[in-house]
Amino acid sequence: MAAGARRRAWVVDVEKTLVDADASVEVSRWQRHSIYRVPACIKDLKPKAYKPQVLSLGPFHHGDPELVSMEERKCRALRHLLRRSKKPLEEFATAVEEVADELASA
Repeated sequence: MAAGARRRAWVVDVEKTLVDADASVEVSRWQRHSIYRVPACIKDLKPKAYKPQVLSLGPFHHGDPELVSMEERKCRALRHLLRRSKKPLEEFATAVEEVADELASA
């Protein structure tokens, strides 16, 4: 399958997942979560422990059996991003595709 078709298939798959989600459940889950700033006196003891780790929202790791447990969280984060940006997933996918070669060689 060509890279463009593979990306399109991923976009369609993710968009279906976003549409199928129960909005009321989604809202209640976001309301229960909070992110608090860790005081410097604690963070300075082990800085690496408080730095965010990478979260892949794109097709690179999509469907990886070792990462299945994160799929629900990734979908929630993506829905939240798309709602806040008021832009469709396709627009983000196209923007990344335009710079993919440059990013891969960096």
